[in-house]
Amino acid sequence: SLAKLNLNTISGANLEEKIGVTENLLTKAIADLRDLSKSLHGEKITDIGLIAAIEHELNIVEKSVGIKTTFACEQDALDLSGEQVIVVFRMFQEILNNTLKHAKASAINVTIDSEDNGKTNIKVADNGVGFDILALDDKKTGIGLKNMRQRAKLIKGDVQIRSTAGKGTTVTISVQSSSNIFTL
Repeated sequence: SLAKLNLNTISGANLEEKIGVTENLLTKAIADLRDLSKSLHGEKITDIGLIAAIEHELNIVEKSVGIKTTFACEQDALDLSGEQVIVVFRMFQEILNNTLKHAKASAINVTIDSEDNGKTNIKVADNGVGFDILALDDKKTGIGLKNMRQRAKLIKGDVQIRSTAGKGTTVTISVQSSSNIFTL
């Protein structure tokens, strides 16, 4: 996304510099994508756990795109099944992708907490441009938001999206702990 934005700002005066920066961004993105695809297959995600997988993803975003990320989680491990971990991680990746693509954010903050009732909440907040949720047209929006809602239902979870134009977006994934919600 940053490489594409960089290409869009090329003018005659900065042509050589912008092409060099874009080439470096693409080289880094390719290397990071290769590393990610090798290390975060479904079984790898469940092996290392959701917390480590999210931290890894945030490190890649910070290094490759330059967006400041923060992460807070008081637990060492989460009481989620392997299936829940994979589905929540894929939802998290969709949120990050939407943030990079649309938000124009300079910072992303992720917090994970568990409630006494066994519910785990993963909150992803950005300081981007935000949007008017009520103005979204279901027929014109991408499949990303719909996929997240469907994935949440699959694991008996919920997705809450809060956004205000000019003030950023916060997406919260809530999942009830359960080791046998469904079998893949």
